[in-house]
Amino acid sequence: MEVAAVLAQKGVEVTMVLSDDRVFKRLFSPQTSGFFETYYEARGVRFVKSVAVTGLRGDGAVSAAVLSGGQAIACEMVVAGIGVLPVTDLLATSGIDVADGVMVNEYLEASQPDVYAAGDVANYQDVLFEKRRRVEHWDNAVTQGQHCARALMGSGLRFGTFRISFPTSSISRMNTGAIHPAPAKSFIAAIFLATASAYGGCGKSVGSRIHDEPSGRGAGIGPEVD
Repeated sequence: MEVAAVLAQKGVEVTMVLSDDRVFKRLFSPQTSGFFETYYEARGVRFVKSVAVTGLRGDGAVSAAVLSGGQAIACEMVVAGIGVLPVTDLLATSGIDVADGVMVNEYLEASQPDVYAAGDVANYQDVLFEKRRRVEHWDNAVTQGQHCARALMGSGLRFGTFRISFPTSSISRMNTGAIHPAPAKSFIAAIFLATASAYGGCGKSVGSRIHDEPSGRGAGIGPEVD
């Protein structure tokens, strides 16, 4: 969403392709998702929902993204948000409960005493929404890390819920002027995939980078490991 905001406020035509039927479905209520969608659409961002990206077309550079319904969206660049998979292999024989991350309670404590997990790898009980969730967002990692530090110091406090922050430079500035559509040759599709192929958590972070692909497949995604 931050990438879409920055591109839109620079006058670039942006299409976001979502596998879900609304933005932020795993995080927010339908009302909150609707607010973001309306805000972005009013500033020129187009949403294509409930579809998957099945391939890219291009000869030396990407020229279109192909969707599961057969539709092709013309573009010159693709940004893929692919998510992460929690790295829990080192806990296989530890006795700590693992299921889509490290299972923790409302204090972020694992099934073994005095063991805590925070960030992308933590599958925690959200006491506000009354459900379990694992959040892949930098703000959540910071907030849970701070909470774990307080827990280790004996605070005895429960972790509340995930909060999300957007850089004001990319969101609020979308309201400073009209969006002027870019020429068709500069059309950019932002593709958000549902399947995850990068790993994160337990101190290991993996990102994605966009690079040119001379093989004719268009823009590609490569790992960038810290």
